[in-house]
Formats: sequence, C-alpha cells, structure tokens
Amino acid sequence: MSKKIVALIILLPLLLPTKLTSHGEAVSITKNLQMLVVRDGPVNNLMRLAENTGYKIPGDKSTDRYIQNADAYGLAMRYLGQPPQEGLYLKVNLPSKAYKAGLRSGDILSNIRFKPNCKFSQKNILQDWFNTYACESQVTVNRSNNFLSLRLPAGSTLGASGNRVLTNYAPPTLKVTNQDTGLSGGLVLSLYYLDKETKGSLFSKDKVAGSGMINPVTLEFSAISELSKKYNAAVESKSTILLLADDQPLAEISSIKPESSLTIKKIKNLAQAVKILCSRGADDYLCTKKKLNI
Repeated sequence: MSKKIVALIILLPLLLPTKLTSHGEAVSITKNLQMLVVRDGPVNNLMRLAENTGYKIPGDKSTDRYIQNADAYGLAMRYLGQPPQEGLYLKVNLPSKAYKAGLRSGDILSNIRFKPNCKFSQKNILQDWFNTYACESQVTVNRSNNFLSLRLPAGSTLGASGNRVLTNYAPPTLKVTNQDTGLSGGLVLSLYYLDKETKGSLFSKDKVAGSGMINPVTLEFSAISELSKKYNAAVESKSTILLLADDQPLAEISSIKPESSLTIKKIKNLAQAVKILCSRGADDYLCTKKKLNI
C-alpha cells in the first residue's frame, strides 16, 4: 500500500465533518466571498483529503469544475470590456487518434484554421471543430497557461470531445474540491475573477454568499438545486447577502424561518450583481458612476 493511501487512512478520522449526512457548507473563496456547497459526509471528506495530498481518486473524471471555472473567467473578462473569446474544453480518450495528434484532456482549443484547399470556411468554434474530421487544420490550444500551435491531420480529432467555454484561456482552478466547484459555483467564481482584476473590493461592505450556474449562450445565471441546504449554510456563515439566479424558485426555503441579517437578491447577470453590491457601499473601482452606467 502506497504511503499516500496510508496517510489517507490515518488522517481521515481527523477531518470528518461534524455533520455526517448531506448538508450545506460555506467555503471561503476570499475573506468576504462564500461559495455555497453541499457536503455528503465521509465520502466528500475522503475526496478533500485525497486532493490535499495530491492523490487522484480513480474514476474521478468530472470536468464540471474546469468548465465552470473557464466560463466564470470568460464572463468576468467580457464584463470588463475585453474582446469576447471562446474555446473548447477538451476531454481526450487514451489511446485515441486525438491523443496521438497531440491533444490532451484539459486543453482549451481555439482558433481553428483550415488549409487553403479545404471547402469549409470558419464559422464558430463548435462547427469548425466538427469539420476537422474532413480537413487538415492548424489549431491553438492553451495548456498549463501556455499557448501551443498544433497541426491536426483530417480525422485526427477522433477520441476527443469538446465543451464550448467563454474563453480561450483559463487560470488554474481554485484549491477546492470538485464538490465545491461544480456547475453551481459559476456565479461566485465570476465575481471572484471580476473583483481580482479591479482596485478596491466588491465585498468590502458585505459578506457575500452565492450559488448559480452560468449559461454560456445567454451569459446569464441559472437556478441551482438543494437551495435549502445552501441557504442554511449562508445563515450559519453569517453572510449578509445571498445572490441567486433570477429564475431560482424560493419555495424550497419558504418553510425556513427567515434570517433578518441575510438579504436575498436575485440577479440575471454579472452587471446586476455589481450594481447591487455597489449600491450597498462596496468601494470597488467598478462602483464609479461611469462604470455603473449599465
């Protein structure tokens, strides 16, 4: 048995959560920004310990954390006025023609350029990706913060699949587990990247909690599940504002006694989130009158 597995077994009891059943928790992303997650007791705890020791659990092939991280970064950059970018987050089977051609899982592929004699013209990233089966192309991939150029012979993408994301580059995911940063983490992650790129702080007057998925087509947030558990986590963490998607049903928490110190706000997009936080006294550069003209 490897040393890492032995360490897992020895240290696991020390990290068991006080609640062994499924429950909500607030994970601190920054001092006053909380991501609301659902924990599943010892199983989740084992995943946390495994990642902290660098051990990858066999069979954990989820890409949700990486896709949502890329979309959150891309959404924040678009709000800041940077030219819209898009890419494909790749999952590559091993062995496969795609792997042999140089593609790897986790690559963000963009800028597909077909050879001059190809009958296809560039349209959008998904259509262009589909057409690589018939034409040789030159593509750009972002891998581990580096941009690489690869030549892909016709048909060499077999064994690879791609999810469209709102960027051709994404920073490394935050040091939290997959169950922290699933699809519902998009709202909080986009606020994190936005705040990171500007002076001051959107969270200077509030302890902000949130949960919502990013719709990469509409660039808006959408509803999440298990709201009651996440609401309780927001209350327990003493958050002062809870940001949810505009289409989030609240019936699930209607029977819970409301916490007077926690304000619930529904938002469609990042612009509305910024406007709300600024109206509550945040001192971020984005809160100037010029920037709030949305």
